[in-house]
Amino acid sequence: MFKKIAISIMGLLLLNSIVLTGYKIFEPNNKIENDLTLSNFYINYNNVEEYTLSGGNNTSHYFLFCVPYDTNCKYIYESIFPSITSKNNGIPINTIIEYVDLTELLSLDTFDENLKKWEIKTYPALISCKVDNNTIIIINTLEFDENDPLNSDDIINWMVLNDIYSGSHQLILPN
Repeated sequence: MFKKIAISIMGLLLLNSIVLTGYKIFEPNNKIENDLTLSNFYINYNNVEEYTLSGGNNTSHYFLFCVPYDTNCKYIYESIFPSITSKNNGIPINTIIEYVDLTELLSLDTFDENLKKWEIKTYPALISCKVDNNTIIIINTLEFDENDPLNSDDIINWMVLNDIYSGSHQLILPN
């Protein structure tokens, strides 16, 4: 009798171990947003033109030109983007808008000229562009202003304008 009970217990433990191991192996991954860090999604400014053209004609790109250690850039990326993600049907904004790191430009005398190529004067800035006949065409931009900093409504309006926002939204016109 004792032998049958011991074998039954060992069988249950073996079955439990197999089920638990199978669950851990095939466990659903619900933490995608947590894994989407800045280091996974940035493009060095020196490569952004080549990267944009590499998609071929009729491709669109949406960029955030920023410097990782800049407080305004951190605020947009770490505070505003997550709040927009929750309003955008859970679609992570950092998978739609690509981060372009301007760090290497800061020390160059040609900093302003490089920004003018992308029709911006300052950063952080959002840029919508497309490739047509192997030429980058800037569709529109949204730039940070010290006197009127970007907020989630500004960025959502820009996303709606560029047809990359899937949440419910009513366009908010500036005063």
